[in-house]
Amino acid sequence: DGSTGRWTDEEHSAFLSAVLEHGKDWKAISKCVKTRTPVQVRTHAQKYVKKMVKESQKEEGAKDGVGAKGSIRLKSQNETETNVANDRKIGQWSKEEHNRFLAALLAHGKDWKKITAYVKTRTILQVRTHAQKYVLRCKRLKLQG
Repeated sequence: DGSTGRWTDEEHSAFLSAVLEHGKDWKAISKCVKTRTPVQVRTHAQKYVKKMVKESQKEEGAKDGVGAKGSIRLKSQNETETNVANDRKIGQWSKEEHNRFLAALLAHGKDWKKITAYVKTRTILQVRTHAQKYVLRCKRLKLQG
């Protein structure tokens, strides 16, 4: 009964919002997305996690000081700004952090401790708050679309 082909932005947004609510309950997520079957939802999740992990590894390699062509680059002051007390970043989430958050969310559901360990740069409270704000943003975008 599901659509075929590429996922639309609306489908993907509904998918991400539903993952926060339902974890790996593909049937429930499918009901939220409405246009995809549980099998399509599970496959989308697997491909999305792979993509997020690949992107975060690419970005992590560049941040470790090795550029795209093997050149060494130094981190700027902004890139290394952290909360010294617990070595966790403060302020706006980077794209890499958000991608790691999404991949961990799909892999671990709402196990904030495991998600925090995977994100590496944020506290459990920051991860939970990010998840709450992300759900609200997805819902807002869904209402606008």
